[in-house]
Amino acid sequence: MELLFHNPELLRNIRSRLRKGRALGGIILYLLFVLLIAYILFEGTKHSQGGSPWTEYSKQLYFALLGIEYFVNFIMGAVLCSNTIVTDREKNAYDFLRMLPIHPAHLVIGKLLGTPILVYVLLALTLPVSLLCVSIGNIPWSIFFTTHAILLFGGFFTHSLGLFFSSLATKS
Repeated sequence: MELLFHNPELLRNIRSRLRKGRALGGIILYLLFVLLIAYILFEGTKHSQGGSPWTEYSKQLYFALLGIEYFVNFIMGAVLCSNTIVTDREKNAYDFLRMLPIHPAHLVIGKLLGTPILVYVLLALTLPVSLLCVSIGNIPWSIFFTTHAILLFGGFFTHSLGLFFSSLATKS
């Protein structure tokens, strides 16, 4: 638990990534994009034949949100992680971080969980809508849990790969 709650690198990354203007702009753009996709799907299913239009709309919206979540988690999170150590080296902050009395595990966990923190916030913002779509669209809960487990563990894997390649690179 010390790796999470008393981790100075994690706290530094969270504070820097979730600054008011920086995070708010990304959140607003993300929510506007999700609303645009929801509106386009709503207009497309408004005139659907057979079955409940809300059930069909909920299914389509759920899988569209899932695609957006996968893109944000796998692509954006991996890009952020693959750039973090290189950026610290370019700012001459990486040598300073290594000389601090921080265990290397704290440094890795701090980078791995702190760098894509905005990605985690964006995923958390769409989770209630996904839950609503699952309940209205009669989507089996096993699909929900399976897809979100893949999202969680696959994201952790791609973020780890990004961090690994960032540690190998010398310039961005």
